[in-house]
Amino acid sequence: NARKMISELSSFLRFSLETDPALKVSLAIELEALAQYLNVEKERYGDRLLLEFNVSEEARIGLLPSLLLQPLYENALKHAIASRSSQGKISLTADVKDQRLRLVVTDDGPGLKSDSGPLDQFIETRRGVGLKNIRDRLRSQYGADYTFDLLSVEPSGLKIIIEIPFEEEQQKWTEEIINRPLLKEQIQ
Repeated sequence: NARKMISELSSFLRFSLETDPALKVSLAIELEALAQYLNVEKERYGDRLLLEFNVSEEARIGLLPSLLLQPLYENALKHAIASRSSQGKISLTADVKDQRLRLVVTDDGPGLKSDSGPLDQFIETRRGVGLKNIRDRLRSQYGADYTFDLLSVEPSGLKIIIEIPFEEEQQKWTEEIINRPLLKEQIQ
C-alpha cells in the first residue's frame, strides 16, 4: 500500500511540475491528475471518504485551467472529511449547457457560516490561498466571463460552482483516456 501511495503521489507531483498552470487542459486530463491525488487520499482516509463523479462525455473534452479541481478537493478534505469520524462524501458533476462548462463540487461537511458575506470578502478574510488562487486564475483566464460561487447545502455541506466558456479540446483523445476509470475502483 505504501509503494502504491508513493507511486500515485509521485505521478501527481510530476504532473503538477510538468504542467504550466497558465495553460488549459481537457477535463479528461484534469481528472487523471485529480485521480492520482485522490488515490493517495483514499489510502489516508479509507472508508471515511466517499467519492462520486458524474461527468458527461462532452464535458470531458472541455478545456479548463490546469490543476483547477485539486485545491477544491483539498479544501473539502480539510474542512469536510478530516475532522469527522464518520463517512463523508465529495462529489463532482460536470456538464456542458449553453456553451458553458459547468463544474460543481459538493461536500457534506459543515458548510459556510450564515454570515460569510460576499464571495470576495469571504475569500480575502480566509488564511488559505486555494480559493483565492482559483478566483485569481479564473479572472486572469476569462476576465469577467466566468462564475465562481460558494453555496451552503442543507442540511449541511458546501457546493462550489464554476462556469466557464466551453472550449473543446482540439486533439482527439482516445477512448481509453475518455472512458478510463477515475480511481482505482470505478465510481459512478
